[in-house]
Amino acid sequence: MGRQANGWGWFVAGSLLLGPGVLVMAQNNPILLDGSLSSGNLDQGYGYTLGVAGGAPPYRWAILNGNLPNGLSLNSTSGRIEGTPNTTDTTTFTVQVQDSAGLTASRTYTLNITGRGFQVVAEPATLTVTQGQTASVRLRVTGETPTTNGTIGFNLVSALPEGTSGGFEPPLLASGATEATFTIASTRSAVVGTYPLRIAAVSGAYSQQVNFSVRVLPPAPVISSFSPAGGPVGTTVNLRGSGLLNASGVTFGGLRAIFNPISDTELTAVVPAGARPGRIVVTTANGAATSDRDFAVPTFTLAATPNLVTLRPGGSAVYTLSYTGEPTALITLDATVPEGLTAEFEPNYLDSRNPRARLKLQADPGLAPGNYLFTVVSGLVRLNVAARVLAPAPVLTRLSPVRGTAGTLITLNGRNFQTGARLTLGELDLTVTQLSGSQIQAVLPGTAQSNRLRLINPDGQSATTSTVLVVSEPVPAVR
Repeated sequence: MGRQANGWGWFVAGSLLLGPGVLVMAQNNPILLDGSLSSGNLDQGYGYTLGVAGGAPPYRWAILNGNLPNGLSLNSTSGRIEGTPNTTDTTTFTVQVQDSAGLTASRTYTLNITGRGFQVVAEPATLTVTQGQTASVRLRVTGETPTTNGTIGFNLVSALPEGTSGGFEPPLLASGATEATFTIASTRSAVVGTYPLRIAAVSGAYSQQVNFSVRVLPPAPVISSFSPAGGPVGTTVNLRGSGLLNASGVTFGGLRAIFNPISDTELTAVVPAGARPGRIVVTTANGAATSDRDFAVPTFTLAATPNLVTLRPGGSAVYTLSYTGEPTALITLDATVPEGLTAEFEPNYLDSRNPRARLKLQADPGLAPGNYLFTVVSGLVRLNVAARVLAPAPVLTRLSPVRGTAGTLITLNGRNFQTGARLTLGELDLTVTQLSGSQIQAVLPGTAQSNRLRLINPDGQSATTSTVLVVSEPVPAVR
């Protein structure tokens, strides 16, 4: 059951409970919410808006029976009774409200206009309080108190929203004083919503009532940290804080970004195209959060030519580095390379007068073959570059025999032979019968012709014999 918090009404599963034993379906007939009206004073402005629930707006308002006090009128579209009473009187009248479907509700009220008196105005008319915080409304008193001591006491005549509490300061307004404060304190678990409240101001036998609304909101979002501190367009940024789950927008320096709320305390966003250095802002229905410092966006990018080089253990390779964009300072160059590789820049910076630099990559003699990634760094700008370290090239040392016929077993010795190596004789691929790191064997087929032998490793490196293998016709057998 959710309380409507107007002092006497509760919503129950789509119905409205108006006091003990009265249950009306809220989605059908409209219902007049006010049980009584604030009294007014002679020659003082009066205003009171009648409340309605249920039905289908817009509504039309009318006086069915009786009359309003002289000087007052009912607005037929807003339901507000307003004007300046010009006679003291107590009048009784019946108000009818009709919704857009033609359904009606009516209620009879008594309105007292006194010759002497006071009025109370709530400022602001809607008090907004955030869960876990406090907020105050000013109660301003005008006119004269009708009692001899002139004091005015305050009390709350409607229920506060669930999870809130309130109090007056002062609870009793001394003679001649014109202002008091009503402060509402909200817990973090207070029910979010907008609730009508009514306060009575009493002086002896006279009283006035003032209506205003309390709006309970969840806290505005908070950005407590973000990482990384900066990066180029396309960088994924992790934001931490509170109230982030219901984010409706994220901007970097005013440009909208693609974002993904992960939880109430975490959100990721991608730096959008065109972003410049600036604050990160997360927007929700409850407000916006702004980072306490700028997100740094570099104004240039780096490029390497080529992006992939090949080199052997103990060897080196060279890249050419350049930049595009509009750097705001000298571009200093550095690199993070895997163990076994060293990087040397010449020069170690880029600018408008020196738009290119050499990067020499050196491999240690014992570096294992394989693909290696390393990063060129200049502040927040990072460039990933690749290098392929080749295995040692194959070396041939001995061919045996150097002459043969079809069916002859050929043996080739050397070093750095790789598993899967091929052996060719001219354009002819030979069938390998045995292979190790230092020896390869194959049988000459019947189609073999004299040529040089070539060993080809799977990484593309090869070696060719300096000697031509002579293939002879088989000698006929003597009969």
